[in-house]
Amino acid sequence: MDRTLAAIAPSDIIDTFVSMEDRKPKDRAEALWNKLGARTVTVMADSCLCLAQIWESAWEEGGGDNIIRVTAMVDENAIERLY
Repeated sequence: MDRTLAAIAPSDIIDTFVSMEDRKPKDRAEALWNKLGARTVTVMADSCLCLAQIWESAWEEGGGDNIIRVTAMVDENAIERLY
């Protein structure tokens, strides 16, 4: 959370949004993305890495390799028919 707040402060988002209140929604969204998009991508990528670390830690702490074993690959066509 600290890294997220350092990369893109909530006040930056709010101030940018409020400063564009006279624009149409599509134009406002585009302007927001132009101003904050790069930082948003950085935050999203960092969030993905953080979530992956949480899942990996849970897998290790729960002994996932000892509990769940891959014995055979699942047939993709069989899965497709189910869904």
